[in-house]
Amino acid sequence: MEPGGRGPVRLPGRALLRALKAAGHRLFFLSNMPEPYACYLEQHHDFLAWFEDGVFSARVKTGKPGLDIFHLALARFGVAPQEALFIDDHLENIQAAAQLGLPALHFTSAARLSQDLSARGLRLLDGFGPDATGGSN
Repeated sequence: MEPGGRGPVRLPGRALLRALKAAGHRLFFLSNMPEPYACYLEQHHDFLAWFEDGVFSARVKTGKPGLDIFHLALARFGVAPQEALFIDDHLENIQAAAQLGLPALHFTSAARLSQDLSARGLRLLDGFGPDATGGSN
């Protein structure tokens, strides 16, 4: 159970993340997750190892869609905005990223994201591509 007894933590597009990592793409995360959930995730879910680094907003005391957290994350990751691709499920965060010149995609489903990534020329492995759904594990 996740903190607060709400059930297991779910990550839509987990298989797609695995495929991106397997294809050699660098992965980072930027999350507005509260501290108890971040701790739970770190202790109980191995997929965080797929990411080179990440930022939990609770730990840096600023969050999306504020621009400070984007600046902090890009500096910490050593990545220029134009070299990155930000993916988020909230449009206000996509709009904030655009203010920094950070290319962004709105996540609505793993299948749609797979299509959007392929349209940008990002190589995917493990059966992902424009016609694949990618599942949600």
